This record gives sequence, C-alpha cells and structure tokens, in this order.
Amino acid sequence: MASVHRRGDSWIVRWREQVGVDKRGRPIRTNRQRSCPSKRSADQLRREVEEATALGRPWTPASARQVTDLRDGYALYLEHLVRLQRSASTFAAVGTSVDVAYKVMGVRPDSPAPATLLSREVLRDVFREFREVRKCAAPTATGRVRNVERWWAWMHEEELPGVPSPRKLSDLPTRTAVEAPRPTWAEADAAIRHLVDLEGGWGPASRALWISRCTGLRYSTCVALRWDAVDLERNVLYVRPNDPGAKTSRERRGWSAPIAEPLRESLLGWERVADSISGWEVTWRAELKVHNRRDWAYRLAVPAWEAAEAAGEARADVWNPPGRSRRPLHAFRACWKAGLAQTGVSYEVRQALVGGDRGADHAYVDTWSLPLREAVANVPAMQGAKVLELRRR
Repeated sequence: MASVHRRGDSWIVRWREQVGVDKRGRPIRTNRQRSCPSKRSADQLRREVEEATALGRPWTPASARQVTDLRDGYALYLEHLVRLQRSASTFAAVGTSVDVAYKVMGVRPDSPAPATLLSREVLRDVFREFREVRKCAAPTATGRVRNVERWWAWMHEEELPGVPSPRKLSDLPTRTAVEAPRPTWAEADAAIRHLVDLEGGWGPASRALWISRCTGLRYSTCVALRWDAVDLERNVLYVRPNDPGAKTSRERRGWSAPIAEPLRESLLGWERVADSISGWEVTWRAELKVHNRRDWAYRLAVPAWEAAEAAGEARADVWNPPGRSRRPLHAFRACWKAGLAQTGVSYEVRQALVGGDRGADHAYVDTWSLPLREAVANVPAMQGAKVLELRRR
C-alpha cells in the first residue's frame, strides 16, 4: 500500500517495493518515495503504484515506460474483431471512426502516434468532426465516438503498455427528437419508377431496391443476391450464412423466407445478365473502380426520390428527414416494415422474414410454423404502374 503525505507546498508518496529475494527465498523490499506538485497528481501516482504492486511488478515513471503506438493497437483490435466475426459494416464504421480520431489528434503517416494522445477532449473533437464538418446526424456521430471508446477500452483491458485509463462521454445525444415518417407503398413505388427511368430500364439499383421493397432486406443484401438463392417453384428465398449486408450475429446464420407475389412476377420477367439478380457485375464494372455498390446506388436513388418529390408523389421527410442523415436506400426497407405492421403482421413474424432476432422463439418455435406466407401476401403490387410493363434492362 502507498501513502500520501503533505510536505510544505508539495505532496510525498511513500511505498515499499520488492526488489528481489535473498538466498532463502525471502522477499527483499525497499522504501521508495516520490514528490508530486499537487494532491491530484499524488493520488494518481498512488493508484499507479498500488496497481503495479498488485500485478507484482515495480512502478516505473511514465518517461521510462514503453508506450503502445496507436497503429499497433488498432491492428490488434482489428484482429480481435475478426475473431468475433464482426460484419463488414462494423469494420467500415470502426475504420472511419479511428481515421477521424487520428485526424483530430494530428497523427500523420510519418509521425509517431503514442497511446497517450487519447483523452476526453479527443472524443469531443471526434463528435464535433462528424456532427459539424461531416454533417452527420447526432446518433450517427455518437456511434462513431462509441467506436473510439470501445477501441480505447479494449487496449486498456489488454494491458497494452502506456494506454491511459479509458474515458467515456455520457452527455452525447443518442437519438433525435423528431422521428422520421415511413414512406407508404405508393411513395416507394414512385421512387422506383423514377429510378427505372434514370437507369433506362431495370438496372442494378432499381432491381435491388425493388427486392428490398418487397422483402424488407437491406440494400447490401439485395444487390448481391444471386439467382441460385431463389426457388421459384417452391416460392422461397434463401439468404445464405454470412451473405453481404448481414449486421447481427443472428442474420449471419442465414435464413429462408417466402417470396411475395409481386417480386415473383418480377423475377420471372427479368433477364439473367449475371450471377446476381441485380446484374451489378456487368452494368457497374467500370464505375466500381471509383465507387462501391452502395455509393453508386445512393447517387441514383437520391435523384429518384427528388423526382418523386417534385412530382408530388412522395414526401421529402420520408427519405430526407430534418435533423437526420438522408436514407434513400433504407427508406424501402422502412416502407416494407411499416406497411406490414399496418396490416396487422406481428413483430415476431416481421423479424422472422428478415432474419432478425426473435428472442427465445428461435430456440422453441420453428420459423416456418409462423404465418409467413400469409404475411407476405400483404405486400401489394407496384402502385401506379404494372411491374412487367416497365422497360427491362
């Protein structure tokens, strides 16, 4: 145990430390002391000494300790996430968060990045960067800060040398005050029709988002969905384990669901131009050198929603809610969930159709014993135009 005593204008920390053992194996201890300019620094030193003593090692001053480079700590953290089988979206979000943390700390590729740079002020600067510079919604900016906090806490828990005690900001907003409305079937269909016109027919974006509108799946899953994942004879859609777009551990296990009749008619009418149903491998091959599949669809979906809004066919806040990030892709998934909920489909069934977690029901209730086909029967055909009459690609 260490003790703190005041001596004049300074504070003295005293403790006994083992420096070795004698011939009989008895510990050899010595008295040590160190002067501190304030009570706060003395208490901090006392905690460090007691922590080192509890671990059975001598206390060493910070100037003599090895300090972990943040890049090395980040590489080890990524290996930890790989072992946990985190999704690709998690790695992307963590990477963006850490890159911004490097930026606010002034870390350059050719400069050292000691872990001692981490502080509460860095976390606040990360939040400001996402909120004010990148114009992210408040919950998104908070999530990015939490990514940095988890990385910092993991390095400290792994006892990497020189990593300071982690801090956490408890006053960050977790959600916006205004809840965004969900698009109706008619509004989503209007955006789809304008998107088909922009692509000159059923292109990758319009196909993927029509699948999302009819199934409730995420865009990243829909755009990569393959033809061999659908059984039109049995009318079943299979999402295989670890397919793109799976975010939760439950989704990464894979699942199957019945196909809604409007989507089945589209699948029968679409031309098979590639292994994927959307055909992105053929259409976007050149463009993907610059943009990924999500960015490319985002750039097409935004003008489609704007055209639907200008024509009075869709509200602006269903895809571009005030105070929140735009969601031109997620709006179709939100339309499906809201549409089925309004027809009385239970939360349990909606979760089963999109591979979500249903709690204990996963262990005791067979998924296909639920009224899944009755639920997808509530998905209407395209409103305002017939799907098969639209130009194909």
